[in-house]
Parts: sequence; C-alpha cells; structure tokens
Amino acid sequence: MSWLHTNGYPNIVTSDVTVVDVGVGLEVGSDWAVVAIRQRGPSTNGTPAPLSIESWLASMTGDTKWLNIGGYWPGSYSVSWHSVLWTGDRLTRGKLAQHEAFTCLSS
Repeated sequence: MSWLHTNGYPNIVTSDVTVVDVGVGLEVGSDWAVVAIRQRGPSTNGTPAPLSIESWLASMTGDTKWLNIGGYWPGSYSVSWHSVLWTGDRLTRGKLAQHEAFTCLSS
C-alpha cells in the first residue's frame, strides 16, 4: 500500500486493492504478484463514474519493482506485458493472476 500511496494513489483503501500471487520470477528466490486497484472518478449529476482498474506486476522480495501491465477504463481495455521478460509458464501464470485480480475487483 505504501508504494501506491506515494505513487499517485494517496486515497486508495485496502478494499479497492487486490494482490494475486504469481510465484517465482526469473531470479531464484524472487516472488512476484499482480497488484490491482479499483477506482472511480468523481460522480456527475449524482451518477457514479464508471469503474476503472489498473494493474502492476510487483516484486514481493528484495528490491521493490512495479511494472505497469495495464488495466481497463471506461471504453478501453489495455493489457501490456511488453516490459516483462517472462515467457511460457511464467507469463501464463502472470496473465491468469491479472485476470483473477480483474475479476475480483469487478464484482
């Protein structure tokens, strides 16, 4: 939560955050997770703003690394794993964790 609070999301609350474990990354002993946040913009004329979700692949061990892997916003869905060097099973696990995080925050 501290990374989120100091990187542009000072008002995010724990009920709008989900963390889904991905497992070991490329380095032995590294542990990664998908962190996703749910937020709404200000309401207009009493109508709640549409939901948006943003996600990162975050290291849970050693030096903290957060890689933006996309999300969805009103009228737009953008998932990008281009900054992640994973392939095969690791990449599949990451994408499944991101999907699980989106599903959790969408309900």
